[in-house]
Amino acid sequence: MTLRQKMLLMLALTVMGVVAAVGWTGSVRVGHVFEVIDRQQTDMLVGQFQREFNQRAADTAEAVSRMAESDALRRIAFDLSNGGDTAPYLTVALPLAQEYRLEYLELVTHDGNIISSLQWTARFGYKEPAIAGAGKPAFLKQEDLPDGTSQVGLFATRAVTGSDPPLYVVGGRQLGAGFLRDFPVPAGTQLLIYQNVSGPFDAHNFAGADPGTGGNYQALVEDARSNGRNAEGITGSGGDSMSVTAIPLKGTDGTVLAVLVVANSRRSMVEVQRHIRDIAYGIAGLGIIFAVIASLWIAARISRPIEELARAAGQVAAGNWETRVDIRTLDEVGDLARSFNNMTRQLSDQRERLVQTERVAAWRELARRLAHELKNPLTPLQITVENMVRAKKLPKKQFDEVFSESAATLTAEIENLKTIVGRFSDFSKLPKPQAVEMDAREAVRRVVKARSRCRSSVIRNCCTGRCRIWC
Repeated sequence: MTLRQKMLLMLALTVMGVVAAVGWTGSVRVGHVFEVIDRQQTDMLVGQFQREFNQRAADTAEAVSRMAESDALRRIAFDLSNGGDTAPYLTVALPLAQEYRLEYLELVTHDGNIISSLQWTARFGYKEPAIAGAGKPAFLKQEDLPDGTSQVGLFATRAVTGSDPPLYVVGGRQLGAGFLRDFPVPAGTQLLIYQNVSGPFDAHNFAGADPGTGGNYQALVEDARSNGRNAEGITGSGGDSMSVTAIPLKGTDGTVLAVLVVANSRRSMVEVQRHIRDIAYGIAGLGIIFAVIASLWIAARISRPIEELARAAGQVAAGNWETRVDIRTLDEVGDLARSFNNMTRQLSDQRERLVQTERVAAWRELARRLAHELKNPLTPLQITVENMVRAKKLPKKQFDEVFSESAATLTAEIENLKTIVGRFSDFSKLPKPQAVEMDAREAVRRVVKARSRCRSSVIRNCCTGRCRIWC
């Protein structure tokens, strides 16, 4: 992978990574903000529900108290306390409930027997345990109906004033769709009450809700029913998802009698998150285009000069020390190019100085060897000339003999000098070396002969009594 490709990949990954991180952070942050808003809205609705619940409980208790203090009930209580028959009062609950605007009403004797029931007339004579709460605040109670269903309502129990034995009034109002009808609920929010919690879950038991919608909250409702604590969760997916809180409503004995469900739509949050993702994708696309353009620009400013430097370094390694690169910028790459040119220039100068030094050293060594080689034949030449000068005083016959030997010696040494000079001349031309065959014994013989000519001449002269000539 080239430097240009690496830079393109690095820039593209950096841009996409930053955009992805920003998009993810924004999406998570939006989710947290909406969760806080949902929680605040849920708390507000629950608080408002609690205030309405308390107000409805107080109204119910007040209505039952006024009924217990009415003259009509006092007369009924007086009649029953004096042995009157309960049969005439079987249907008296209906007009009384209409007068005091109650949805549930039962008249109960001191021993708990029902003498009149609005919601279930046939319960005449049945026991009503709710009389134990006489005088207490309104409470939640599950009421069974003739059709086999049950409803949950707010009930209050009061004893009729002045009755002895007491006659009890158990009245209440339904906690259902009517209770929620006038409730101010924000758009996108559902406020539901699930009733009849004693049996298995049934989506039809949601007051005022579509059974298909209520079925989405089954898991949270059952969790709140079984644990008696608030249950929170998310139902659905995408724009149809809901943030749901299920709040159990308990009776006097702690039994869960109803579940209040507050469901906030998450559509706005999902749309905002989708919008953020769309923006992130768009920015990522623009970032990739920017990365391509930036990589091309950086390649023109950095990678190409570096490639030229690499090629120039290869040429220097190949031996071309005169290589130079063009300097186009004043940045760090330009400084690198200038440093490279200075380096090659210094290398070239150092090579010239090194070559010059080697040449001087070579010529010095050559001169030394040449002096040594010339010295060897010059010594016999000098001795031979001195012998010839001295032999001039000898008789002609001896002189001729010495002269002949000396001439041969001179000729041999002169040839040796010519050979040395020829070799030196050939060396100065730097010819290619040529291998030749030679007889080592003949070469040794010539050297020995050249060294012994003078000595043999002197020895012969000494044997004849003419030892005044010395080698």
